[in-house]
Amino acid sequence: MVSMLTACTVGLGEDEPRDDTNELDPKDMHQDEQQDVDVPSEESESTEEANLEPSTARPVAVVVSNDRAALPLVGLQEADVVYEVLSEASITRFVAVYQSEYPERIGPIRSAREAFIDVALGYDPLFIAHGFSPGAEARLYSEEIDQLNGMDYDGTLFARDSERAAPHNSFVRVDELLATASDHGMNTEMTVDVPFSFTEDDFQGEVAEQIVVSYQDANYAEYRFNENEDVYVRYNNGEPLVDGDTLDAYEVDNLFIVEAPHAVIDDAGRRHIDFLNGGDGLLIRNGKAQEIQWKNENNQIVPVDESLALGNTWVNIVPSLQSVTIYSDLESE
Repeated sequence: MVSMLTACTVGLGEDEPRDDTNELDPKDMHQDEQQDVDVPSEESESTEEANLEPSTARPVAVVVSNDRAALPLVGLQEADVVYEVLSEASITRFVAVYQSEYPERIGPIRSAREAFIDVALGYDPLFIAHGFSPGAEARLYSEEIDQLNGMDYDGTLFARDSERAAPHNSFVRVDELLATASDHGMNTEMTVDVPFSFTEDDFQGEVAEQIVVSYQDANYAEYRFNENEDVYVRYNNGEPLVDGDTLDAYEVDNLFIVEAPHAVIDDAGRRHIDFLNGGDGLLIRNGKAQEIQWKNENNQIVPVDESLALGNTWVNIVPSLQSVTIYSDLESE
């Protein structure tokens, strides 16, 4: 059962251990005003109408670091869906899925795990990572999923930011990824339906002003409700998670928390996560939380009989809902 409280104190964790899968030396890339009158034209109106048309581009799923040494992250706000998944120990990484809009760049990009592939598969995406675990490598190069990897394009398609230290300095641009995929004969059009349903109806549930998702070693994710904007603001270990390029804190319309069995499978602490059988979860939006069930439908992890609010969705995958605490106010700030 999820703990729904009004106050708590949660400690800060130590820096996360580094994953050396893509630990490479940096390859730095050396890469009269006139006042306008805003008069609508047929061309501008047609452009606006075109911009309102749903995108048919193939989704792109990108593995992004959540290591403290990688902060600030770049490009997560534009993602339609962001999955947060345990990698090793208390380290989590993000799998950000882009389809409707793209940021200028995304990163830092990190290495893949099998569970990251699992959460992405249902979108039939172009899968992007820089490095891989042994299990992930076998799957990525078996043609199970179309992919581009920084181990094959280091310093080119995966550009190294000279102001950051490896391995937390690999960045990509979605337009370049799709162009490269097209050059290699990969499909660049959307092939599957959006897994979620959406509604503007009122959402019923317990008051949820603040949500804390605790991982091992006192590493925790946090979401605080901004009532004026009707969004949650993401925090890492008590600090707002801010985009390094825009300097804006990441905002979340829907928070979907999924409880799934985790099992450590090797000495490095990598995990197998069972997404096959569904289970318990939480759906949190508009300042309220509901305990729900989730299911795996065609490799898509979705709530059972529940719709999301219009907007973006962040999905936290946890071994147990016991690690989630919901507060009815913000007294723990």
